[in-house]
Amino acid sequence: MHTTPATRVQAIQDSDFEALLNNNSLVIVDFMVPWCGPCRKVARFMDKLSETFAGQITIVKMDTEQNREIPQKFDVTRLPEVLLFKNGELVERVLGAKPETTFEEVITKHLQSS
Repeated sequence: MHTTPATRVQAIQDSDFEALLNNNSLVIVDFMVPWCGPCRKVARFMDKLSETFAGQITIVKMDTEQNREIPQKFDVTRLPEVLLFKNGELVERVLGAKPETTFEEVITKHLQSS
């Protein structure tokens, strides 16, 4: 995993995925490609949310052009798509460049039900 410039959200590879889920109780994966305008918008939200919820949730991104196994496994076919995993299980899917408050509400809901 590595952090790209101008972002606090780590980029992960297919090979990092299982360990990430096994080592974190609440994980958001932002499936994206760098050239997608709506993906960049969601990425800015994820950066802010990673600060707001630091220590409570792990937020990562995955480039679907460089990584095909995990997006295919979870039927990620349209971008941007954000998946939330709780204790290793997929619990929520947000498709498209929704408002930042949508993502914040999803996180808060699952933190409260922990």
